Amino acid sequence: MRNVFKVASSVGSAALLLSGVAAAGGPTGYTADSWTVNSSGAVTATCPVASCAVLAEGTGFKQIQFSSGGKTYIQTILAEGWATGTGAGATQAPGTLKFTDENLVQIGVAGTTAVQGLISKTRIVDGDVPALTKTGFSTTTDIATGWATGATAGVGSTVNKAEVGIKLDVSERPVGATTTANDFLSTFAFTGATTVGGANVPLSLNMDQTVMLDSTTDKQRFATTVKTAGTLVAPTGGFKFAGATDPATLTWAATDRLQAIWVAQSVTGAGNGVGTAPFATSVLGNVTTNTAVRITDLNSTAIAPALATGGAVAGIFNPVPAF
Repeated sequence: MRNVFKVASSVGSAALLLSGVAAAGGPTGYTADSWTVNSSGAVTATCPVASCAVLAEGTGFKQIQFSSGGKTYIQTILAEGWATGTGAGATQAPGTLKFTDENLVQIGVAGTTAVQGLISKTRIVDGDVPALTKTGFSTTTDIATGWATGATAGVGSTVNKAEVGIKLDVSERPVGATTTANDFLSTFAFTGATTVGGANVPLSLNMDQTVMLDSTTDKQRFATTVKTAGTLVAPTGGFKFAGATDPATLTWAATDRLQAIWVAQSVTGAGNGVGTAPFATSVLGNVTTNTAVRITDLNSTAIAPALATGGAVAGIFNPVPAF
């Protein structure tokens, strides 16, 4: 059965079964991806509580029921792309498979009322897991609605009615290539929420791209991240890059949105016949107050130590980009 139909039928079946749906902080004891599949397609799931009931199972499929915190849940797992020929006892974690879909919903039983909501995690991998030296594509989507968005699992948030996380990675190595001279890697991640008031709010954004320039040493890299400062405290007197000649400093409050940008290039001429041309530049900005500080250096390795000044930018990138 094709993946899209499996997902649709899984959600549809759950809707028919349930008097209400649920899911993202997760009930006590529950953690997504707490299961494995063997080379025969048998799924083994870790029960979040003392006892679980298996409702249905088959090749690459399992559905279990359990109770936690006075609420009853149904967990549905779908998997494809496990390795074969390694013996029926060999197991693989979800992150190593080509396709996984896991969702958790609440049901009303024995007089209890189910709160609407859903936890859903879908992962698709085509080719290899993206990385320099590999050709591959992967995407992961996490969705939480209703009770799953609450700090109190099974109840629901008073702030958000839906939360989403999207991760998309792609890499390429030319056919026949045996070195990284023309490799490419791009990663993207986004988290956002829809508030109870109906506003769509971006929570974080991360982008990172590396392009090799006809050489195993020549390359360009761009990285940026946007997130709320939260517990990241500005240094006393404000943040300033180490070695920066600009006297300006940057301050922020816990609720301010920060953006860090890191761009670097290293061109030695090994692959393209030009002279040495390394450089790096980094910017840390307060999107909320529309202020920023920056540093530029004609040495693509000199920016990384500056990024760690005061722990501020290092805490935003986590980890800091480097050549």
